[in-house]
Amino acid sequence: MFISYSIVSVLSSLHYYFSTVNHLFTA
Repeated sequence: MFISYSIVSVLSSLHYYFSTVNHLFTA
C-alpha cells in the first residue's frame, strides 16, 4: 500500500514538474 502511494506521489510531482516546464517553454 505504501509503495503504491509513493508511486502515485512521484508521478503526480513529475506531472506537475513537466507541465510547468512545458508552460515555460511554450510561453
